[in-house]
Amino acid sequence: MGLIAELKRRNVIRVGLLYCVAAWLLLQVADVLFGLIGVPDWSLRLVFGLLLLGLPLALIFAWVFELTPEGLRRERPNAEFGADAARAMPQVPRRLDAAIVVLLGLALVALAVDRWVIPRAPQPPVAASSDTPREATPAPESVTPAQAEPRSVAVLPFVNMSGDPENEYFSDGLTEELLNALAQVEGLRVAARTSSFRFKGQVGDMAEIARQLKVGHLLEGSVRRAGDRVRITAQLINPTDGFHLWSQTYDRQLTDIFAIQDDIAAEVALALRVQLLGEAMPAVARPPTGDLAAYTAYLRGKQALRSTGYAAYERADAAFREALALDPEFAAAHAALAETWRRRAAWGIVPWPDALEQIREGVARALALDPDQALAWTLDGVLAMDDEDEISWAARMERAERSYRRALALEPGQPEASEMLSGLLRTRGRHEEALTILLAALERDPLSARAHLLVGSHYRFVGQLAEAGARFEAAMELDPENPRPPSALALLRAEQGRIGEAIVLQANKLPLDPLDHEGPLQVARLLLELGMTEAALPWIGAGERMAPDATTTRMFRAMWHWRRGERAEAAALAEAALDAELPARWGSKYIFESMFVTHETSAGRHERVIARVLAEFPAALDPPVPDEPMDSEAFFAKLQALPVLRRRVGNAAAMVRAEEILAELERQADRLPPEWVAQGRTVLFWVLGRPADAIAQLQLLDRGRYAVDNWFWTEVDLFFLSDPDTPAVQAYLADQEAVRERERAWLAVPGRMPDPEAVLMEMARAAGSAGAPRLAPEDDRAPHLGPR
Repeated sequence: MGLIAELKRRNVIRVGLLYCVAAWLLLQVADVLFGLIGVPDWSLRLVFGLLLLGLPLALIFAWVFELTPEGLRRERPNAEFGADAARAMPQVPRRLDAAIVVLLGLALVALAVDRWVIPRAPQPPVAASSDTPREATPAPESVTPAQAEPRSVAVLPFVNMSGDPENEYFSDGLTEELLNALAQVEGLRVAARTSSFRFKGQVGDMAEIARQLKVGHLLEGSVRRAGDRVRITAQLINPTDGFHLWSQTYDRQLTDIFAIQDDIAAEVALALRVQLLGEAMPAVARPPTGDLAAYTAYLRGKQALRSTGYAAYERADAAFREALALDPEFAAAHAALAETWRRRAAWGIVPWPDALEQIREGVARALALDPDQALAWTLDGVLAMDDEDEISWAARMERAERSYRRALALEPGQPEASEMLSGLLRTRGRHEEALTILLAALERDPLSARAHLLVGSHYRFVGQLAEAGARFEAAMELDPENPRPPSALALLRAEQGRIGEAIVLQANKLPLDPLDHEGPLQVARLLLELGMTEAALPWIGAGERMAPDATTTRMFRAMWHWRRGERAEAAALAEAALDAELPARWGSKYIFESMFVTHETSAGRHERVIARVLAEFPAALDPPVPDEPMDSEAFFAKLQALPVLRRRVGNAAAMVRAEEILAELERQADRLPPEWVAQGRTVLFWVLGRPADAIAQLQLLDRGRYAVDNWFWTEVDLFFLSDPDTPAVQAYLADQEAVRERERAWLAVPGRMPDPEAVLMEMARAAGSAGAPRLAPEDDRAPHLGPR
């Protein structure tokens, strides 16, 4: 008690409290001022450290010296002072108390000013402990920050501190534009958006994030928007030790958002130049549009386009149209809308001819407005591959390759260009080069499900099935809501002969894209492969109810009848579909024509077949003209005409025609897609009575794998063969049936076969429906696909 009393007498406690309040006030003022003038964050930490060191000095000073009415003196009993001074001594504690109260009031005012008048965006979490819970994210082939390329950076999603979810597009858009600007800095490797955005909203160890992204530095920040003002804080971090290498705060009018982007990019480049980049400077990014509302709509569309499926693509389409309505000169929005059309056609939402017209228009408009629009150049390559005015397939591919490479030069690692260029190179036999492009894209975007999916697709194409499966599974883990990875894995499992697993995968992914009428049909397709026609019926019925007149629903109803041996019903449906001139989908036209020609020829109705074939292709029965360019429909029409020709002019003449077609096919092989060549050779070998060569070609085409729809094409191919009872043919058929028997047994295990009622109910819930789709009853098997 004596020590406490002495501390009170000497005012040590009051001085300590006064010092703490004054230090707090000083820190509050420094925090506000430093944020306004852009002083680095370490300066505030330096001030705090100096104040902390000063506290014990102040306490020692208070013990040794006494504040008296006559000034500071060494401490001594009150009696040693004069009488007047001794009487005035009690006023000293009261003055200290008053000073404490005043400073506390000033500190509260400074805190209120910082919080409500000049809000400072809180720092995004940095270097949190490894115990901090966060979403587990797989990190294939990751490296430590120390091992990463030092000239590398990842731009983490800027945190929206505005309190309004609508401003999320603004903060995400700023992050993306900053990322794009830094990607133009020569010599700097920038992690792609998909991987960086996997850490959005997460609190994690900076070193672990950098390890997964394979970068040596991280750029993070925050955005606070209030009315027409915006405050942006950006920080460059060394993830190994968590220290900030550079930090800056920007206060701007919202109208010059693109100037803000340029400022940040330039500042970051300056910060990196000495340490990482030598003299490299960023290219100044041009504003994509001057209309903020159009830009916001564009960002919404981009966000939707990163998803997959009917609903996502429809949202993207609407958003890009809104952006263009606000700014018709918005080049990036024209290109993005064209890409949406391409994806909608690939997903079966719109016919390809309709999409092609829209893509052509969008690309022309985008490139006229901005000749360096990267996505537009990617789509220009797509148009080149579909250019019917170019007779040489090789010339089409060369032009497309130039466009894809230009797109990648403008936007390194662009997923669309990487996908298209690698696929083109594979068809030209340049497999290693194709893989290099895909691995480079994966290196830039290691946590992208799409990047893993593309690498897996390449491995599948070249027959490395185990590697393909691993990549597809990684994609499923990275993006469990995306229906593409499970579909890709299902196709791979089917080609491996694991058709039961493929059925389960396809059924389980249906609620991920509940508006896709082709989803249930994919399940039916696999069940038909196993000969399980009754099990396929509910899935076909679901597809029909969702899109009764779509090409694929008509096709699979016809295939269902064909699988049951009801050839007349199937042929009638096929003829009706051909008359309706449905858009081609999944080889539908060739399937319908094969059904019609095979059935009608078997029934001896040759004139009907000839009339239909010649009505569509007047030269189908004529010999091929040497070096006349082959288009797919005319080429396959000549193949389908061979059975008709055999019955019309005799087998010998048909054999001569088959030899002529084969010779012309070989002459033009370098101009045609490899798949055409392999399929054409297969059919011609069957016709020419060379089943061993036909089977060898099938194995080459399928890389020795089990082919989906194999049952149908085998039956059609055998129709061309004069003698299907050869040992080679019978062995081939026996091998295929053994696979089917094994897979039917696998599905027979309780709990494995998907329940259509449960799956379709879940689809209905996912689509926001009030109830489940009605299942097709047992007697709902009659053709009912005509106009309704």
